[in-house]
Amino acid sequence: MHRILKRLHCLGWLAALLWSATAHAAIPTSERNVLVALYNNTAGASWTNSTGWNGAVGTECTWIGVTCDGSGEHVTQINLSGNHLAGPLPPLSGLTSLRYFKVSNDQLTGTIPSLAGLTALEYFNAVGNKLTGAIPPLGGLTALEEFYVGGNMLTGAIPALGDLTALQLFEFSGNQLTGAIPPLSGLTALQAFYGRNNALTGAIPSLGGLTALIAFDVSGNQLTGAIPPLSGLTALQALVVDNNHLTGAIPALGDLTSLRFFYAFNNKLTGAIPPLGSLTVLEAFLVSDNHLSGPIPAPPINLSDSNLCGNSLTSSGDPAIDDAWAAASGDWLACQRSSQTISFGAQSAQVFGAAPFTLNPLATASSALTVIYSSA
Repeated sequence: MHRILKRLHCLGWLAALLWSATAHAAIPTSERNVLVALYNNTAGASWTNSTGWNGAVGTECTWIGVTCDGSGEHVTQINLSGNHLAGPLPPLSGLTSLRYFKVSNDQLTGTIPSLAGLTALEYFNAVGNKLTGAIPPLGGLTALEEFYVGGNMLTGAIPALGDLTALQLFEFSGNQLTGAIPPLSGLTALQAFYGRNNALTGAIPSLGGLTALIAFDVSGNQLTGAIPPLSGLTALQALVVDNNHLTGAIPALGDLTSLRFFYAFNNKLTGAIPPLGSLTVLEAFLVSDNHLSGPIPAPPINLSDSNLCGNSLTSSGDPAIDDAWAAASGDWLACQRSSQTISFGAQSAQVFGAAPFTLNPLATASSALTVIYSSA
């Protein structure tokens, strides 16, 4: 009995030692160094909340905004959004297990550091800072699902996205990016692509095969060429391509059964408006200030917001159809180019001065991907 009690006593001490080692497990020095550099580079002493930061070795997983894996051996998440970080981000390559990185709405400057080697990274959000330079190469980040860098001062081209097979949301609105939109084919998980208000040129790439796509917004750029074919995009809720230099006809929309918003105003589109009658959930159809012509088709049954002004459209010949458009658009026939009855400059000012729509197209998506546009 004495021998058994002694053995149990020893086992108890061993368990206690193991628990202590786990409770105070330290992350690798390379990971701690990144955290310390993040604090020092971004004026950590002036953060809104810096609880725990720069504490003793082994405490890193308790620092505010830092999350580690279950064993406390690796940093997996950093969330310091709206925490008054000011200054440049340090290299992040030491955080090899990092899955989530959020530093939105701070005062960060400098460039986005290299993300090469962060093969576990699923989420990156640096929206609303003062970052400059280019978006770094993203090749090899095969786990990346969401990437947000809107509202900065980024320049250069959009990097290649072709091997980001897990990518669901890519957001870079309100920067100074130039060049062409890279090919998107193969991004079968892509649900939203937001790139409004940059200086992009070239054509909109093929969207064929992007069957998960819910929202595509590249308004306010310098894009040319035609709107690509949209057939098969049955999940698409919003296509927003206004304020570019697009030409050609509006493509067939008939099988876009989820389409709610179609914004293509202030381009150089020609031809007739395609049939819209099957688009039973379409709420907004804005195509003013183009070169559209021909009789208008029957409107969708739930259309509540439309602008057809500044084209050369004509009556359908059916008073009921004309009146249905008037209910959503006002006196659309009187503001056609051929009517010469209004000042198009005033009309354009009215259209383009309006606050952008509020869109949360991914509210029903399985993930929490959400981008909301507002007049701010």
